[in-house]
Formats: sequence, structure tokens, C-alpha cells
Amino acid sequence: MDHPKSATRREFLVRGGTGAGALLGGAALLEAGQQTDTERANLKLVNDFCGAFATHEIDKIGSFLAENAVWRSDNGSFATGMPAVGREAILARIKRFLDRIVEFKVVQSFATGTVVVNERFDRFMPERTLHLAGVFYVKEGKILEWTDFLAS
Repeated sequence: MDHPKSATRREFLVRGGTGAGALLGGAALLEAGQQTDTERANLKLVNDFCGAFATHEIDKIGSFLAENAVWRSDNGSFATGMPAVGREAILARIKRFLDRIVEFKVVQSFATGTVVVNERFDRFMPERTLHLAGVFYVKEGKILEWTDFLAS
């Protein structure tokens, strides 16, 4: 059974994913001057992380992740999919499809404190595109938690 704290965080992220679209819509109301330096740094970190996938450099991708990071990928099976726990486990999963990645194109993103939410189109070969909402929790300049939700 899950530890109550991790169940609470997971429930928060699941509920947060359903509201991600509404939050992204509201992000346009924020002006760049209203963001803190930390929020700007967190946005850059996540956007650079997404951009790193097109390079196919697994070490570069891994450099953005905390050692004890967690990745929950929806891919249509959120209810049954197990999270990848730890940087090495995440990178092992990514290696399975890294050679097929064309790009992770961030359409829009915003940060509030340590949380970054983005809307992206992840493109793969052969031609396949996933429309995703990503929720990232950043701590001490590294991605500690990453959850993707299929947006359409």
C-alpha cells in the first residue's frame, strides 16, 4: 500500500492534470514581470529539459533530473502504469523510445512557485504526435517529479 503522503501528492497531481488546461488558459493573464526569479529559472529548466529530447543525448536529458526523481507517464494507461522511480529508471524507460523522438515542442508553459505546467506536442517517428500536459515539480534546480497527461 502507498504511503499516505505519496498518495496525497499523486491525488493532487491527478486532480491538477484535469485542471491544467484551465490553468494554462489563465496563464496568459500573468505578465512576465509578475514571475519570481525562481519561477523563471524553473520555467527555463523544464523548457530546456523538453528541448533536450531532440538531441537524443541521454546524459543531457538526465542532467535535468534529481537522483530520486519520479516520472508518471499517462500514454493512455495512467490507471495501470507504474511510475519510474529514480533517475536511472527514468532514463532506462526513455532509452526505449529515444531514437524515435523528433521533438518535444512546448506550446505554452507557466510556473507557480516550484510547479511548472506545460502544454506540448511530443513528435515521434514513424509519424506520431502526442498532445500532452506536463506537470513538473522542481526542487533545488532539478526536476523531482514529472507527470504527463494526455490532453487529447
